Amino acid sequence: MTIPALCLCLLLQQPQAPLPASASLSGTTGGIKAAVQTPGGTPVAGVEVRLRHRDGRVWTTLTNEKGHFQAGGLPPGEYQIESRRAGFRGEVCPIQIKAQAWLLGVPKQAGARREPGTKTLRFHGPAIYESGPGLLLSPKRPERGKIPMH
Repeated sequence: MTIPALCLCLLLQQPQAPLPASASLSGTTGGIKAAVQTPGGTPVAGVEVRLRHRDGRVWTTLTNEKGHFQAGGLPPGEYQIESRRAGFRGEVCPIQIKAQAWLLGVPKQAGARREPGTKTLRFHGPAIYESGPGLLLSPKRPERGKIPMH
């Protein structure tokens, strides 16, 4: 196969379908638990939450009737999290998933603005990490010769 034909084949490949998110963690995976609301604080049900890993893989889940969602079984690393629902303007934020931990909430975005007349979705939560049940987060050891700063 020639180089142009190989390039054409790669371009014509269908994008990989999103993977369903798991409800649990393992020793090598992490996850996120958060909520989606309007700027006024009203929970929004039926929002599709997409988590795109740096390597291009995508996981999806939906918010429940209280606007909450949970996505586990995610490899550690950097993600873009996005909310989607018809009739709303979604939010896209960077997050960091850690192995053996739930990220509770999504860090607030600086400069996130509200456009008048537009129904907007916002991620909600304290944006802290919590160790999963039965899983231990390994404590960070200070580098040799450095004094730990707390």
